[in-house]
Amino acid sequence: MLRELETAVEIAEEIEAAIFPVVTAIQNEAEPGTYLMCRGIYRQACNLAQRLRDILEEHDNGKQKS
Repeated sequence: MLRELETAVEIAEEIEAAIFPVVTAIQNEAEPGTYLMCRGIYRQACNLAQRLRDILEEHDNGKQKS
């Protein structure tokens, strides 16, 4: 279970890192709707990565207390 969670965190962070340049590139060059959609996806990826990091940290802290 722990390894799967670590993998999920890594994947979310990779998505976050991969989509940021896309958002930056289309910020001034694409239709406003396209930019807003990509920015929303980026924010969701960042949120997912942070939530997964928090879960992993809680798991690690709970393991240390045991």
